[in-house]
Amino acid sequence: MDKKTIIFLFFSFISSITLSSQQEKQAELKYTLDWKSGKLSISLTQSTREKELSPISPYITQREIESLLPYYIKLAMEKIQVNSRENISDILLKQPQLNLQLLEIDKEIKNKNISYSDDLDSLTISVDIELFPSIAELLINHSMTEEIPHRLGWVAADSFTGLVIDAKGELPIYGTENKGKLIPAIFPRIFNSRGELILSVEMLDPKTAKKTGIAAYTDSYDEKPFLNRIGQKPLRIKAKAIFGKNPTDIVLPEEAIKLLLAKDENRKILQEGKILIICDNVIQEEP
Repeated sequence: MDKKTIIFLFFSFISSITLSSQQEKQAELKYTLDWKSGKLSISLTQSTREKELSPISPYITQREIESLLPYYIKLAMEKIQVNSRENISDILLKQPQLNLQLLEIDKEIKNKNISYSDDLDSLTISVDIELFPSIAELLINHSMTEEIPHRLGWVAADSFTGLVIDAKGELPIYGTENKGKLIPAIFPRIFNSRGELILSVEMLDPKTAKKTGIAAYTDSYDEKPFLNRIGQKPLRIKAKAIFGKNPTDIVLPEEAIKLLLAKDENRKILQEGKILIICDNVIQEEP
């Protein structure tokens, strides 16, 4: 039995024990993934352990809920879409050693908001986790940057400071006859109309990929909150289609690809992740 298998079985065993404990104590998990702010907000509510309130019941409950928090943080993170093929749960199957790193994220959280119900019958602990860099840095595997494609030939192209992609509403799903809505992801990709890869996370410097990722998301056409990223003169373009098993990837029209690849300044926009994606579904909640 190899090391990866042993690690995977160990964390499967721990998870089953913790899940059983959670069911017994009736802890309630709620979380919101806000792609616009780049935050995963988690709240965990636990009833006091004693049926009859005692002076130490809130303290006991607080200790219990803090011990369960790392598992529930990991549980919420597992459903985050990383790319069109995988969410974090899928990646853990291939890289079980990441389980330990996810379980330790709570140690980096500086602000944990603890509140009691008015009757002290339950306690809620709430935390916010940044997608970048807290989660993204665990998912970066490359150290060398792949080159963004060049476009041969002269194209009359202006210089831009960023890229704004309108992907709102239902769009054609590339390679099918169906339509759907874009799903936000930590590392989306960009393709041209021939299905050729134009941008992926491996084309970003690892430091940039960890700090800001490929793109920011919003559901609003107000670009002001994102000017630090896209600058004063971004190229604005409508997505031609979406792509992938889970459609997180974007297909841009050929005219836009030519403008982006024609000049080094514009290719730098892609390389530095100076991209804003306007789409639906920027808030995901459960339950």
